[in-house]
Amino acid sequence: MLTLFDEQRKLQSKVAIQLRETQKSATQQAETLQDSLNAVRRDVLNITLEVHRSLTAQDRAPALVQAVETQKVSRLAELVRKLDYPRHVLQSLKFSSMESRDDQIERAYEGTSDWLKKCQNFLKWLEVGDGIFWISGKPGSGKSTLMKHILKQEETANALRKWVNTDNSTLIVAQHFFWISGDQMQQSIEGLYRTLLHQILGKAPDLVSVVCPAHAQLTGNDSLPVCNWDLEKLEKALQAISDVSSLGTSKIGPFKLCLFIDGLDEYHEAGMDDCDIGIVRVIERLVQTSRALKVCVSSRPWTVFQRAFERRTFRSGDVELSGKLNVEDFTKTDMEKFAWEQIVAVIPEVTGSRQDVQWKSLSKDIAARSEGVWIWTRFVVKSM
Repeated sequence: MLTLFDEQRKLQSKVAIQLRETQKSATQQAETLQDSLNAVRRDVLNITLEVHRSLTAQDRAPALVQAVETQKVSRLAELVRKLDYPRHVLQSLKFSSMESRDDQIERAYEGTSDWLKKCQNFLKWLEVGDGIFWISGKPGSGKSTLMKHILKQEETANALRKWVNTDNSTLIVAQHFFWISGDQMQQSIEGLYRTLLHQILGKAPDLVSVVCPAHAQLTGNDSLPVCNWDLEKLEKALQAISDVSSLGTSKIGPFKLCLFIDGLDEYHEAGMDDCDIGIVRVIERLVQTSRALKVCVSSRPWTVFQRAFERRTFRSGDVELSGKLNVEDFTKTDMEKFAWEQIVAVIPEVTGSRQDVQWKSLSKDIAARSEGVWIWTRFVVKSM
C-alpha cells in the first residue's frame, strides 16, 4: 500500500514539477509574447502617428504652400518695386534736351585752361570752401567751356575728395548748363531742378526715399506712385536732399554735394521780369541751410551778380580767400598759344624763319586785343 502511495506521491510531484515548468515556460512565453505585443503596439502607434502626420500635412499642404508662396511672391514683388522705383522716379524727371547743351559745348583747346591748376583760390574752395564760388566772364570768354573742362579734370576730383574725406562723407557732383538759345526747359528753373535731381538720384538712389517718402512704405501689392512734378515739388525735393545732407541721417550716411551751374545770365522764364534776381535767390536758398552743399556758378559780370557774389570769401586755415575769378584774367596766354599754333598750321615755314618773331608778335597782339573774348580771337585767326 505504501508503495502505491509512494508511487502516487512521486507521480503527483512529477506532475506538479511539470506543471510548474509548463507554467514557467508559459509565463516566459507570455512575457515574450507581451514584449512582442508591446513592440508591435509601439510600431503600430508610430506608424499611426506618421500616417496621421502625413495625412495632416497633405490636408494642410495646399493652404500652407499657398500662404508661404504668396508671402514670398509679395516680398519679392515689394523688393522689385523698391528697386524699380528709383528708375521710375528718374524717368519722371528726365526731359528730352536734358544733356544736349553739355554735348554742344566745345572742349577746351588742347593745352589751354591749364592755368586752372594754378588758380589757388578756386582749388582751395573745392578743398575746404563752402557757399558759392563765382566764375565771371564776358560774353564769348569761354565760361561754359571752362565749366565743362573743370568737371573733367583730375585736379577737381582730387580737391573735392579732400573736402569729403575730412569726415568720410560720400561725394555727389551734379551740373547744369543754362542755354538761352535752347528750349524752355534749358532756360528755366524747372529744367535746373529736374537736371540736378536726376543726376543726384542717379548717383545715390537711396535718396529717393527722401525725395519721395511713398517709396519707404511701398509694399508688394502697391502700384508705383505717379510722379507729377511741379515747380514747388521739385524745389521741396531738392531742399529735402540739402536738409538731409546737413544732418547725415540718410541711408547712404553723410554725404556732400557740389553743384556746378553754368550761365546764370541765360536763365529766362517767359513772362517773368527780373529773372537775374530770381536765379540769385534760387542759388542762395540752395546753400543757406547746409554746409554740406556748395555751388560753383558762372555768368556774365552783370551788376546783379556782382552785388550778390563779388565780395564772397571763404577761409583756408587762417587765410581769407576770394570766392571769385574772372576768366579773362587767365586766358591771355591761352589765346596767344591758340593764335600762334593756328598760324603755324597754315604757314608751317614761319617757324624758325626771320618772320618768326613778327608772327609771334602778331599772335600776342591778337590775344591782347581780344580782351578775353575767345569768339573774337577765333574770328580774327580764321579771317587770316
